[in-house]
Amino acid sequence: MKIATSVGVLLLASTASAGELTHVTPISPLPFGYDATVTHPSVNLRHAIPPEPDSRIHPRTHEMWRGAVSTERKTGKLTPTNILHKPPVQYSTASSSTANWSGTVLSGIQTTPQGQAITATFQVPSANRAPGDCDGKWTNMAAWPGLDGFYGTGSSPLAGYSNLLQAGIEVDAFCGGGFDQRIYSAWLEWYPAYAVGVSQPAINPGDVIFVEVWTTSPTQGYVTIFNRSTNVSATYGVAAPTGISLKGTSAEWIVERPTIGGQMARLTNYGALSFLGGVTWDFASPSPTTYSMGADPGAPGTLSNVTMLDDHNSPISSATIENSGNLLFEDFGSACGGGFPPC
Repeated sequence: MKIATSVGVLLLASTASAGELTHVTPISPLPFGYDATVTHPSVNLRHAIPPEPDSRIHPRTHEMWRGAVSTERKTGKLTPTNILHKPPVQYSTASSSTANWSGTVLSGIQTTPQGQAITATFQVPSANRAPGDCDGKWTNMAAWPGLDGFYGTGSSPLAGYSNLLQAGIEVDAFCGGGFDQRIYSAWLEWYPAYAVGVSQPAINPGDVIFVEVWTTSPTQGYVTIFNRSTNVSATYGVAAPTGISLKGTSAEWIVERPTIGGQMARLTNYGALSFLGGVTWDFASPSPTTYSMGADPGAPGTLSNVTMLDDHNSPISSATIENSGNLLFEDFGSACGGGFPPC
């Protein structure tokens, strides 16, 4: 992960304290011969196996989970960054728009911070610049599922609720001074701590990625990232930052322009990106309730579909709900040179 500065391109790892890594732990490989698909869920949790989605209700998500827990678990290396994937900035209830998010959010649903899980599957898009845009600055895009972080009103989180547990991919592009560069990476974050880059699995354009984020307490989370294209899986433990705990306010599936070095990034021209089979469920409940990323949860829950705006308050990214388990994200406007979907 890199950003552009007035003097060139700077590694993010050199701009963040190594202390940002103390709350993230790479999970060791499983014992030889361990089969998570036939082991009791309580034992799987002790080995940091992601909770199993319902195979009858969500077979596609279950297939990805099965792949993630059946392949050898790699131990990734951690890299600190100065990237923040924030809760909605300048959220408008009137237009369902934000300055940094696009995608769907479920709020007011039955959740339990003692045991909530969320999944997403997507294919990594190519990182591009808008046609003719080669100004020597980076563009950035992050795609992720997350828990908490959405509050529904105002431009900032409610007091004491500033937290968001999430993981996903970053797709970045640079052009300028005769250089043309693309970077693809995986990361995790428990906001307000900075994002932590992870080396496993490696991310390439066109790869199919499965992400599951889950909690075992309001202050302890886990992340599994599985690259089905390379058959590499890695799991990480994430402790909440000091004074932060999960509230169970929302679950979300988001394409974002992150905040880097205190400034909101310009959105990478990612073209189109489909989220498939995204679900969230309270796995610790005796009778779990499962919600889909594109389905109305019913009262008192709410499904919100938010649109991302650029710095001039013009739309640049949105998600079309194709059905309860499919979201089609597209960028447009200034993100791709002024056009409308598809760019």
